[in-house]
Amino acid sequence: MQLAPHYVIDSYLAWLKVKRLHRGSLTMENFILYEELGGGNSSVVYKGRRKGSLNYVAIICTDKDKRPEITNHVRLSHDLNHQNIVRFYEWYETVNHLWLVVELCTGGSLESVISLDGCLSEDVVRRFGWDLVKGLKHIHELGIVFSDLTPAKIFLDGNGILKFGNFCLSKAEGETLESFFNLLYTSEDAGEEDGKEKFDNMRKRLQGSPTYRAPEVLQGSETSMRSDFWALGCVLHYMFSGKPPFHSDNYSELTEMILHQEPTPPRQAASPSSEDFQNLLRGLLHKNPNKRMDWPDLLNHCFWTQILNEEEDLNKRQLEEEIEEKNNFLKEVGSASLRHTRMSQSFPLGQEDTLAKSKKLTSAQAVTGKSQQAVRHTARGALRNSQSLDSDSGGEGEANIDDPKLIVMKNLCHTAHSSITLDNVSELKPKSGVNEDNTEGIFLLSSHANSRRHCSISETPGQNTLLQASCGSDITSCVKDLLYTDSDLTVTPVLDNPKILKTPPVRFDSKTLCVPAYSVEKLHSFSAEQWSVFISQLCSLLEDHNSSTPPRPTASRTRLNLHCYLCCVVGHKVIANRLINSPLLPVLTRQLQQASNWDVRCKVLRVIGLLALHCTELREDSSVSEAVSTLTDLLRDNLRNNKLKQFLLPPLGEFLYLIASQEEKRGSPEGLWFVPAAAYTGLMRSLREGDDFVVHHMAAKIIENISATDSDSSRQLGTTEIGAALWYLFTHSTVEAVRVTAISSLSRLTRVVPAVFLAVIDTCSPAAILDGLGGAGARVQQHLLTAMAAALITSRVHIHRVTQSTDLVLKVMRCLESPSTVTRAKAFLLLVLLIQDNTHTLLYCCQHRLVMYLERDLRKATPIRENPTQSGYLSQCLELMVVHLCSTAPCILEKVLCALQDVIGRRHPSTAQSRQLKHTLPTMSVLMELLSSQVFRSHIVSDEFLAQLGLLLNCINSIESNETNLASSLGAAVCEEFIRATLSVVEVLSQHHALIAPHHSTVVIALLPPLTTLVFSINVEWSVFVLRVLTELSLILLIQDGDAHEDEEKMERGRETEGRNEENSLNSVLALISKSLLPRYESLLQAAAPIPLYALKLLVSMTEHSTRTCRLIKHSGILLTVFQLIMASGNNVTSGIVQNAVALLCNLSGDTVLDLEPLHHQVCVDLGLLQPLECLGRIQLPG
Repeated sequence: MQLAPHYVIDSYLAWLKVKRLHRGSLTMENFILYEELGGGNSSVVYKGRRKGSLNYVAIICTDKDKRPEITNHVRLSHDLNHQNIVRFYEWYETVNHLWLVVELCTGGSLESVISLDGCLSEDVVRRFGWDLVKGLKHIHELGIVFSDLTPAKIFLDGNGILKFGNFCLSKAEGETLESFFNLLYTSEDAGEEDGKEKFDNMRKRLQGSPTYRAPEVLQGSETSMRSDFWALGCVLHYMFSGKPPFHSDNYSELTEMILHQEPTPPRQAASPSSEDFQNLLRGLLHKNPNKRMDWPDLLNHCFWTQILNEEEDLNKRQLEEEIEEKNNFLKEVGSASLRHTRMSQSFPLGQEDTLAKSKKLTSAQAVTGKSQQAVRHTARGALRNSQSLDSDSGGEGEANIDDPKLIVMKNLCHTAHSSITLDNVSELKPKSGVNEDNTEGIFLLSSHANSRRHCSISETPGQNTLLQASCGSDITSCVKDLLYTDSDLTVTPVLDNPKILKTPPVRFDSKTLCVPAYSVEKLHSFSAEQWSVFISQLCSLLEDHNSSTPPRPTASRTRLNLHCYLCCVVGHKVIANRLINSPLLPVLTRQLQQASNWDVRCKVLRVIGLLALHCTELREDSSVSEAVSTLTDLLRDNLRNNKLKQFLLPPLGEFLYLIASQEEKRGSPEGLWFVPAAAYTGLMRSLREGDDFVVHHMAAKIIENISATDSDSSRQLGTTEIGAALWYLFTHSTVEAVRVTAISSLSRLTRVVPAVFLAVIDTCSPAAILDGLGGAGARVQQHLLTAMAAALITSRVHIHRVTQSTDLVLKVMRCLESPSTVTRAKAFLLLVLLIQDNTHTLLYCCQHRLVMYLERDLRKATPIRENPTQSGYLSQCLELMVVHLCSTAPCILEKVLCALQDVIGRRHPSTAQSRQLKHTLPTMSVLMELLSSQVFRSHIVSDEFLAQLGLLLNCINSIESNETNLASSLGAAVCEEFIRATLSVVEVLSQHHALIAPHHSTVVIALLPPLTTLVFSINVEWSVFVLRVLTELSLILLIQDGDAHEDEEKMERGRETEGRNEENSLNSVLALISKSLLPRYESLLQAAAPIPLYALKLLVSMTEHSTRTCRLIKHSGILLTVFQLIMASGNNVTSGIVQNAVALLCNLSGDTVLDLEPLHHQVCVDLGLLQPLECLGRIQLPG
């Protein structure tokens, strides 16, 4: 079916846009920036225009530290073409900023509209809501989850149509946004962040707006299409009432409301909401995602009936107008020529052309308008038909599958689906917006622009994270540098960690609060004097002036309420820094010691725990040591009370980590604050004793956090007792989260004190350790591999213990099949340690497809490797493995050569020599594996390598001639396998002409002499091997046998030296052929099959381009044997021997200097042939 022209053009333009998006270097046009439309903390939105165009666009200027979010937005939106989605055009990168060029929406955001109008009528909500439904349906059909649907991300264009416009926190269905950010977070923007800062930054970036977050997302689930329906319900409620269904300034209160309270019906003063609207909101805001309204129910809901009817009427009118216009057009066709004649007579030539252009423009505009209407109609029909909702099969809403509009839409959908995957992320590169002066002059600010500020960010030099290792570098230190990633050292809180223990939100009563209930924002704005007054009030209210008399009940309740208030405000680092370095901490510590009521103590514990959790700056005179001592004493007194330990361990853990991190930050590993040894003893006993998994989880989490630092505290924990307790917890706990935390803690402790895990290996054996890899999750495998590698780095003895068992090595190899890239990267690092200086382990790994795994992952990592700023962790580990194997290959060859040279000429090697040969010779198979791979081949081959290979061939000649007897001491099988591997290496090299061409002279001097001797081996297999090798090499070595004209050209170009070297090399080859090869060649032609066939192939190859070789063969007298082979084949003219023999004769006859007629006559007389030429005429060459 032929597509309409404008649809073909639209499809082509869409394709062209995608192609331009993936290109990094295009001609840059300048943009004119007009007034500033809005902005945030790190971005500004301008109204803009491209020079030479009258189409206005929105130009977003954002700081480069937002690259992950911007890249995600581009990844998901660059192919979206829908009337309810803001159109993305292109993006640029300049020295300081990223620039996005998108569709201009002059109506602002939906949030700004509601803030100005207060609320919207139900009719407007219905029309706006239907726009959102259509846009969201298109997004979901492309497999995209919007994730953070808020009024601030919905925009209004000049025609009053709502559009989705911010996909920074969206994702493809089935993926996690964290994995995408991790992929991009190794760029230069995050290169200097430590693990905790990176984690905090990542967590802040992924949070989004809690007000519109679904209950299941607040409980830890990933966002999904069902959570988008919840957010859609919240937005509809917000449009009608001016407020979301749940709103609070306090995050804990907001979470509690969303999880446990029912949404209030939407209300406004002007008019109540209809029952249909309330029913729609109840369906969308159902707390159970499985019972929440889905697309079929949403599209068929009666709330949309009115707008659907309006669209039906509009479509009918448009269809009637279109039919009428077509009829009028057909009526006018008959008189078209007459009108054209009259018009051409009535207008001068120039005016006639102008009128024709005007009519074409009018027609094009009409077609464009109709096509837009058709697209709207088709989109609505697709919304209904995709869920099989049309009961009227012949209605106007039904779409034809052959419709060109739908074909184009399907093509674009397919493009969008293929472009949002993580595999294509590296292709999304912004165009360069830097001009010749390396400035951002591409974006020019108009003289009429009203800009309140400019985007600015300090540039930091990009860091290339790709490993730059060389053969001489210390592989062990490289492994050590790569082993622990930022994600391996991520720190998560112990207090208020829902994965450990879910704690109820804390509330306070502002009416009975004994101090003013300042908000967090108010406290942030306090001056130093105001802080002093506020802290004094807190201390005086909390301190017990008369401890001899028991406090009144009202005083206890007042203090409890004050503690609850503090819990709500100290979760901000500015406030926490102020309070923890003030006299309030000693007051809280004394209250903790003196309080007789555990309700009060629990609240105090929570306050000081939150202070330690959120503190980022600790003064040396802060009284944290007293707080730690008090917590330690309480823990020691209540070691058998698991419930109390659940309150005591989190604040103790937060203080210990705070001290450790501050000591590491200040470079004082000896300790700035005193921590009693009993604190570590209490941790160890909490880890080892009892059966409360919550207590075990808390203790393991505390050790995990502290071990992420390089401090005195982490070394204090690095004992064999704690290592054994963590391993026991990992192997015996039935709670997966506890097992993961335990092995993660052990892995981090091993980084600080490797002896911890070595003791575990000694106690449990390496087999028991690696048994944990089987059937474990990716995170457990990563931590186990990391701990094992970190321990083995320091102990060659334990490496030997592991490599003694091939089963253990195989378990590590199986990790290379893991779907997790981090797991595979860790496995490669551990394998580097295992194969280092152990060629037998390397041989075993190669036999179990190590090279195949390397090639597979390198192939997947190629786009990242081409872009070093986005180099991945797996790429770095692969690079290290490749460098190590490339440096190992020459060492293997050298060891084999040394072992053989010790026994050359000896009929009976000694026992020690035989043992050494048995250990060394099989490793030649490793060389064959490496050279068979394009990854290693070019890095291994050198003049020195080829020279050593030639010496090895000489040793094989000695073995073949029985000068050296290895079969009696090693066995015939070992010798044959060694010779076969060596010849396979030479054969692989001969098949890659470009690889050995630069080493032409070395091949002639080192390899050819032993090969021309070995070709006459009595072993048929070896002889065939060498004949194949010589056939390939002759194509390279004899190709330079040119005529005088070529030599003259070289002389004319000033290449006398090069031409002389090539001539000398060629003379050496010809001398070798004439003296060593041709005199004995008849024995090859007369040998058992298949040697004659391969001998003829070598002759054909040698005579293909070398006239001098042709002359040598003519004078050698072997042609008689060639004719005998032809006659021996009888009538089988298609046999390989006959075909190659005739090819040889054709090559020889092509030499004009060579006269074969006398030779033909002599052969015919000798063989008794009457018609030799007729006999040859019956034979056809291949092709």
